[in-house]
Amino acid sequence: MDSPVKEEPPSEVWARFVNNCLAMRVRPERFDALSQKLIVNSPIEGRFLANIVLRPQTPGYELMDPLVLGYLEKALSRDLIDAGDILLSLFRWSKDRPYNNDEDKNSAEAHRRNPPRLDELVLHHLARVFADSQRPKSPPEARRTLILVTKWMVAMVDLHHKDSMLQAMNGAEHTHRIVARDALGQLAIALLSNARVVGIMNNRIFRKGEKKSLAQAVSTFVPFLAQISINTSSRLAELQKSHDLVEEPLNDIVGDKEANDLAVATMQLQSVAELPVINSRSGLFIFLNSLLVGRPLTDDTTILVYLSNRYKGDAQRSTVDLITAAFDVLSNGNNRHESQIHMFNLRSFLVNKVPTIIATLSHSMFPPLTPEFCITQALAHIDPNSFPSLAHASFDVAAGDNPLMDVRQDFLFACALHRLLPVESIERLLGEQPMSDLPSGGAYTKGALVSQCSANPERVEELLNEIERMDGNVGAIAIAITEVVRNLCASKETMSLKAVCNGLSRRPKALDIILQYTSPTSILQPLCHMLDAWRHEEDQGEYQPVFDEFGAILLLVLAFVHRFDLTAQELGLNNDSFVAQLLQRGHISIKQRDLTPEQGKHLAGWVNDLFGKDGVDQVLRTCGPQEFYQLVPTFFSQTMMACAADVLPLKTVESGLEYLLETFLLPSLVGALRWMAARALQKPGKEIVVLIQVFNKLMRPSSISGDAQAMHNTILSIVSKQLQACFQVLRKHKQLAKEIEPLIERLKPHLKYERTAYSSVSEIETWTSHSSTLCQVIRGNIQQLISWATNATRVLVSPPPYPARLLHVAERILGPSKVLRAIIDEVRAQTDTGHGEYALDIGVSMICAVSTDNSPLSVDWLTSPVPSPHVPRTRPNLRDMLKVELDEAADLIASDPLTAETIVRLHRRVEAQLAVSALPDLSTTVIIQDMHIDVDVPSDSNNAQQNGMDSINLGGSTDDMMSGLGDLGGDTGDATNHGGDLDLGDLGDMDNLGDIGDMGNMDMDEMFPDYF
Repeated sequence: MDSPVKEEPPSEVWARFVNNCLAMRVRPERFDALSQKLIVNSPIEGRFLANIVLRPQTPGYELMDPLVLGYLEKALSRDLIDAGDILLSLFRWSKDRPYNNDEDKNSAEAHRRNPPRLDELVLHHLARVFADSQRPKSPPEARRTLILVTKWMVAMVDLHHKDSMLQAMNGAEHTHRIVARDALGQLAIALLSNARVVGIMNNRIFRKGEKKSLAQAVSTFVPFLAQISINTSSRLAELQKSHDLVEEPLNDIVGDKEANDLAVATMQLQSVAELPVINSRSGLFIFLNSLLVGRPLTDDTTILVYLSNRYKGDAQRSTVDLITAAFDVLSNGNNRHESQIHMFNLRSFLVNKVPTIIATLSHSMFPPLTPEFCITQALAHIDPNSFPSLAHASFDVAAGDNPLMDVRQDFLFACALHRLLPVESIERLLGEQPMSDLPSGGAYTKGALVSQCSANPERVEELLNEIERMDGNVGAIAIAITEVVRNLCASKETMSLKAVCNGLSRRPKALDIILQYTSPTSILQPLCHMLDAWRHEEDQGEYQPVFDEFGAILLLVLAFVHRFDLTAQELGLNNDSFVAQLLQRGHISIKQRDLTPEQGKHLAGWVNDLFGKDGVDQVLRTCGPQEFYQLVPTFFSQTMMACAADVLPLKTVESGLEYLLETFLLPSLVGALRWMAARALQKPGKEIVVLIQVFNKLMRPSSISGDAQAMHNTILSIVSKQLQACFQVLRKHKQLAKEIEPLIERLKPHLKYERTAYSSVSEIETWTSHSSTLCQVIRGNIQQLISWATNATRVLVSPPPYPARLLHVAERILGPSKVLRAIIDEVRAQTDTGHGEYALDIGVSMICAVSTDNSPLSVDWLTSPVPSPHVPRTRPNLRDMLKVELDEAADLIASDPLTAETIVRLHRRVEAQLAVSALPDLSTTVIIQDMHIDVDVPSDSNNAQQNGMDSINLGGSTDDMMSGLGDLGGDTGDATNHGGDLDLGDLGDMDNLGDIGDMGNMDMDEMFPDYF
């Protein structure tokens, strides 16, 4: 007799469902439809469902997944959960909740808290539904909501005062309490304004002790709320009095005198008068510089939201200032004598990228306003002498070498290509006859280009040759190349993929351009997954082509990673990924005792075959490329030791290493040279002589094929920084100087390969050459930018030499607190001299400047095929520290009122600028279409093509969708008990709601047969 099948607990079914929906980016509308099906077969209590949706996936995760809010809203609207369920779980995973007595504060689970932004948005949503009288739908819901809001207010105030010393020292742990404070106040106001909630509050169902606790909490929370919002605190105070909720504040939290003093001080801060808002020319100039200083962060949505917040939806000002700022950034780069590659990137952004953004903004323009009018206005702010034409060069010999030559003409033709102005207007705008024309092939579209590449693989090489053009078509090319790579990975066409990867890796400019239009993960993640899943079969015939294809793909990944300082986390790779392990340990040798038997066998095979007489066919057959690349540093370590000990003759070693100069093994030199550089700095006696000889052999080969030469140049570029640092040290030893010099010369053409926001020591010394500190340099830059901004309104003047890397470097060296203090002090000083409006705008722009790590503004690339994964922040940024300063400003108001006022004004403007807001009338489809990317707009709102940028097809096979999710962490608690009352007296019991454990694979075809 068959044993009965154990019924799966509803908590596990729902947990697997929610986690897979989040992983596959299922839109809330689709989640709503699927959940209605699932609730029939697997009914679940609201408190358990809310806990499943709100439980953080990863401890220490600092960025919010917007789908979580969408799922909660749908579940609430369907009454699958109520407001009390949401608040219970929201508080359980909030950073405001104090640790339980038996909770290990240092454990990973204790740090499993939601990002504060989620608290804020959920609280705001609940406030709206109560304000609109959509809730409560039952007396118990009202009672539970009131009790939880009471507990949250008490906890927030309590933690604020108990941890004030720690907060002042560590802004990263403190700032989350500020962002949700106003939202909690708004929810309290909505509850006390809701007739049904007030009725329950005055009914005996709401016990006397509970009402007293609510009154005490409100009395304590009102002055605390006044620190950040006098309007909200005043409204809450009025409702407090009207409902007779006046009680003595909790004296163990805030003393009477302290509370009164604090309330007075915060009211003074809230009454600080705003300065007139001036969107200076310097402000957007600073922001665009931060987008382009290192790895491109030119995400369309990020730029458009920033412009929308800055100009309050004014399309004309947004367009004019965007064009002007892009020209200013290019002019600044020329004045600072930036590298040729950096100037190329700035020019390509202006000519190729800016017109696509203007095209998107033009959808918010209405007659008589046109893009052409905005372009005309912007060019009136640009000095034509700084951007001469080719015709002008014929009369001015010096102008012929100007890197800004014909930029205006290229930009105007690109605008004409995107139908922003007629071609006939270009001559009028230039003031002379143009010497160029529109591209002969017209405007490219991604779909057409991808189809061409599919029909003719050689078309890819042609497009790669065109990607460096300045004609307006580059955006479509970049996204088409990304799509081609993704398609080839999906179809596992490794031969064609090898050609594309080789074409990209030898063109550093192409890598820069692609990342101006898409996220790194969009192009690199499929490549990494292909390398991770590579299978080596011993009976597949030829093996050199396999290594050739693997090596070409790997070299492109390494080129991207080292050029843009990418991490495995930023690529969305798991720790057990081959690529992730190679990035972390691909230059470190394995000790003999740590080698597995299989690794020892492979290592012996490589030594015997490379230095033997029979060639490498045998070892290529038995050792796969993944195993080989992991063993490269170990192979070199043992080879160098054997050669130094005269076990292996140097000539034999040099002869064997000839194989590594062939294309099928050449990418292994990345790990080999990095290991050798690290080893050489250890000055290993006789071995140093062998290392230098091998350096010469590998870096300066006597003969090498054409294809191998291109790969070799890429490899030298990747490792150039580490090798140069090594050789500079070795050159100081007289006996080595003569042999090192040719190696240094060989590296010179490959230096400055990296595109990051870091600065060299020599550049930092240039900034501080006049006995200035970095803080003084920052203040000096603010002064220069103010002077330029005020003069630029009257005359045509180039921007001052602004070093865009300055803020990033100063934050790393000094810390964000000192950098922020320099900005505050200078804004305060400039306010005293009458330039406060300009100083405030410049200071806000500096604080809001984006960066690749710890950025105050998240660059998510939401319109890319794969948005950027959320990487936990490692330290506070300027925005975080400004919130810390604001919290301490109440204590500062008496001793230094001007500084306190400056902090308040900066904070108001920064939060307004960085507020998450929707783009008015601009959908993702509009943004994509303006970049000439073909999309089909679905008619069915529930169509899976609307599931965001991932284009998830829920209508097809779900095997791929549900595979590989594996263990989602935690232990599965028993959430199957549907009886009993929810005890809100002890919120510590929320730990018993259950963790979400091993979810396995979900068969959604069986669960939802009508949908699949």
